[in-house]
Amino acid sequence: MKKKILHNFFRLFSVCFFLVAYINANSQSVEISTSPSTSQNIVTGNSGYHVGEIIYSETEIGAANFITAGTAINHIEISVNAPGTPTSFGNFSVYLKNIPSTTNTFAAGTYDKTGYTQVYTGTVDLAAAGWFGIDLTTTFIRTAGSNLQVMFERLDGVPRTAPVTFDAAVGITNATRRLNATAAPVAGTTQLTSLSAFRPFIRFAHVNATDASIANLTVPASSCFSSPQSIGVLVNNEGTTTTIAAGAASIALTISGANSYTTTLTNTTAISPGGNETMNFSGINLPNTGANIIQAVVTFAGDGNSTNDTLRTVLTTTTTTSTFPALEGAENTPLDYFSYVKTLLGNNAWGIQTGKLDNPATSITTDSLAPHSGNKFYLFDSYNVASSDAILHSNCLSFPPLGTSNNFYVSFWMSHDTAYSTAPNIFLDSIYLVISTDKGVTWTRLQGYQRNDPQFPIPGWVNHQYDLPNYAGQTVQIGFEGVSQFGNFIGIDDITIVAENGLPVTLLNFTGERVGSTNQLSWSTASESNNTGFELQRSADGTNFSKLSFVATKSEGGNSNRNLKYDFTDSKPFATSNYYRLKQIDKDGKFSYSNVVLVKGTKATALSIASIYPNPAVNNLRLAIASPNNEKVTLVVTDLAGRIVMQNSTQLVAGDNNLQLNVKGLAKGSYSIKVVCNNGCNSSAERFVKQ
Repeated sequence: MKKKILHNFFRLFSVCFFLVAYINANSQSVEISTSPSTSQNIVTGNSGYHVGEIIYSETEIGAANFITAGTAINHIEISVNAPGTPTSFGNFSVYLKNIPSTTNTFAAGTYDKTGYTQVYTGTVDLAAAGWFGIDLTTTFIRTAGSNLQVMFERLDGVPRTAPVTFDAAVGITNATRRLNATAAPVAGTTQLTSLSAFRPFIRFAHVNATDASIANLTVPASSCFSSPQSIGVLVNNEGTTTTIAAGAASIALTISGANSYTTTLTNTTAISPGGNETMNFSGINLPNTGANIIQAVVTFAGDGNSTNDTLRTVLTTTTTTSTFPALEGAENTPLDYFSYVKTLLGNNAWGIQTGKLDNPATSITTDSLAPHSGNKFYLFDSYNVASSDAILHSNCLSFPPLGTSNNFYVSFWMSHDTAYSTAPNIFLDSIYLVISTDKGVTWTRLQGYQRNDPQFPIPGWVNHQYDLPNYAGQTVQIGFEGVSQFGNFIGIDDITIVAENGLPVTLLNFTGERVGSTNQLSWSTASESNNTGFELQRSADGTNFSKLSFVATKSEGGNSNRNLKYDFTDSKPFATSNYYRLKQIDKDGKFSYSNVVLVKGTKATALSIASIYPNPAVNNLRLAIASPNNEKVTLVVTDLAGRIVMQNSTQLVAGDNNLQLNVKGLAKGSYSIKVVCNNGCNSSAERFVKQ
């Protein structure tokens, strides 16, 4: 499946989670793994024969790297995401050549080895996921000021039952060209016509006979640490001949920033070339909130490469929230609660999307997702990141104990759509609501929410709520676990966490019924405490609610211990379905929602705009349109002088239609909008204001 790249997608939380594996400007090991995705065609292919050419820029490699005999490239690694069948590849070759720095992309061209240096030929076995290393039989010296071109060639003639999936760096147009064929390619004749932005994750290195390195840091998830923590440091023997004897390598772990720690350990066993040992540092206290800068350094006598001796990461000791409701939108700066990611599998696909995101699965420009509110939302990019299981999670939340009446829940808005819904693996892109009660060590799935929903042929938002009374009196962390099946993106927005052990209002009932051309709403309370009143909200789709009216409390001073009855008449309801809910508001600004009441109307007899909201609008205007028939219509927007400033065609179905119109490009002011059908019918014009 070839996938378009989302250029307006930004990675989340780089402040909280970064690894610096190579800190020397003249590094002898360079990794290129930006904008992660996956591909089955970029290294070995899936047919009997494969040729692939890839360009890596001097900027990516480093201008001063690998330009002398003493630092020449003698080792290459590629990243396997998932092994295939069979795993062994014969007659596999690697070629390198310097090319001008101005050559950054390919056009379709002839298979040609002119100018290449063959640096490896033989058999490779890609039987396990992870980085696969190839020791080059011929070293390669880069020319300063040049880009580097790589050719992978497989000529064994064996088709793959299940192709190998490789991790890919994407984003540079046509930086790869390749051929998968059933017949052997012929130099000077066979054309390489498959162009792509997908390039293999790759590491270029100059390895040494003696070389100890820090390969990985295992740190806990960000949390409010109340007990000592442990950090694992993986020491690799990158050398080609020298064994690291027991006790010969010293590993210093230091922590600075919010908390301090310094300890040095030595390896307990002999580490042969290609082997490793994990050093466990325990008893680390991290009580102070803020960023902890963690650094591990290995020292080994005779080490010929100092550039891989140091590894750093940042771990945050979070705050603890005890005031509720806690509200989170992605536009909060800084993010108050949901600002941490724990990656369980593959690559992190969580990020923050600014503004509208066009649906990459279609070419319809109106088929897009705008933030549910504000100008940003959390984005799980399962469209571009094939292998990802990562948790976007909160800081610590200290819930009060159970009381006489309780209101514990998490509410959030999630996008749904029907793009890429036919293949079973794509159909299963999901978000799981998860919770941790042990400071992020383990996570429990509470509920799963599948992205695909047949009600949303274009992306739309749905409010989901999950009750949490079982966690009253505990300190927890709440998260959203995104599981990618290479389907489509998923949005999360407007997260609300409520934890109150005494409801300010005990709502006995909330009902509605159709009476003639109006809708009658009624509700009653058994008790009220600190109550300001009720904001009555209405929706045409049960998802996007807007304020209809405010009904003040009938209690004296907001407090009552007797039954109170309320009613409201909606004199201009939508023609078909009307959804209502109450937003009960305390004097201190806290609020809670009632159940949703549906009042059905009659079948639409004429084309009409039932509702437009929000009004005033900033970026997007939502419209509820009642239509008596299935028909194609045009939305016509005019200014106060009657000039048409926007037209947008769309298909309506008989009954309720909920549409979204992007008005970001309109100047501030007042406008009218009406719906015109092909046979000349039209709705009355409705006014709205663009802010």
